[in-house]
Amino acid sequence: MLTQQTQKAIAILHDIAGHQALAVENYHITSDELAVMLARLERHKIVNRIPGAPVDKETSYQLCRPLNDISLLDVLEATGEHLNCNHPTTEVFYSR
Repeated sequence: MLTQQTQKAIAILHDIAGHQALAVENYHITSDELAVMLARLERHKIVNRIPGAPVDKETSYQLCRPLNDISLLDVLEATGEHLNCNHPTTEVFYSR
């Protein structure tokens, strides 16, 4: 149901909330993909960069509001993605 890009964005948000950098490794996110995704999330005021921190690392960002206040619609709008109703998302993803 969720596109790969949406799943990656959600994983990045979880990493930022948890102060860790696992999404890049687990989802094989390239540095270019990460930079684009972080820029989109920042532009939509979901995350902001910690002053003085490098631009291209997810650990350089913090959430603008608590993770449980960020909706799927917020993520979809920020990434420009959609729901893909033809391919269900696995339960493994939801269990994270």
